[in-house]
Amino acid sequence: MKKLLPILAAMIFLPSAHAVTLAPAVEIRQPSAAPMYSTAAFDRNADTLPAHFEGHDAEAMYNAISRLKEDAVAATAVTGQLKPQDKLFAFSVDLEGAVNNWVRGYNKLERRLELRYIMSGNQVTEGWNWGHNVDPQTTDYYRYKYLPLKDYTVKKQADDVWKYEYMVTFANLYDFYPRTVDDDAGFVAMLPLGQDDAFKLLKSNSLRMLAVCKLTPPWHAQSSTFWKATDTAPYDFMLKKRYLYADLLEVWFYDYLSGKVLAKIKPLPK
Repeated sequence: MKKLLPILAAMIFLPSAHAVTLAPAVEIRQPSAAPMYSTAAFDRNADTLPAHFEGHDAEAMYNAISRLKEDAVAATAVTGQLKPQDKLFAFSVDLEGAVNNWVRGYNKLERRLELRYIMSGNQVTEGWNWGHNVDPQTTDYYRYKYLPLKDYTVKKQADDVWKYEYMVTFANLYDFYPRTVDDDAGFVAMLPLGQDDAFKLLKSNSLRMLAVCKLTPPWHAQSSTFWKATDTAPYDFMLKKRYLYADLLEVWFYDYLSGKVLAKIKPLPK
């Protein structure tokens, strides 16, 4: 027992590394130019897109929907003349901010371009998405997943920073591939392509990803997280996460410069 006392004392008085939650480091992410978003109906049967296609504006649509009563959303135009009850929407996925998700490369042996967006970490960790008493062997604790669409940071004052993140959230990820413990699971396209063409595409930084979906009730959600300024992070930090609810119908990979559609990932046959 005497030998245990020093150990217990050390355990009791050891400072906790998790006693203080620090505000995230501020990273100002703003587009160099305002994107030209579409307000036209999206055609999922198209083989090409307009050059420099940005999809629909998630922020503008979120703002429009959040001002409406839930029962009015379906029949109200939320961008251009498009109403959620009868139109599909296409959102450009933020690949620049998804460095741990977005993987691409060329397989010289099989002469193919490999594109992969990893989904294993894209769980919506909000209270409304907690699956209480679920069996983790058969069911995910977090039912809804997300794809990031855009974010930006605003310094309202030198010591007051706000960040806004916009996402599309959906519960039908496993329509696209079987539930698995593979950490690299996600949306994958293997494209037969010559080495020169593949390297040109990779170097051009023009590969893009599109989430094709239909909006669904309850249409939108928002969470707010606040960090108070500390000595090591001398600014108040507010994080606003804003979600658009949807059924994910397809995922496209395309060439942003030309509009050429490289792959359409569809749900598995039922």
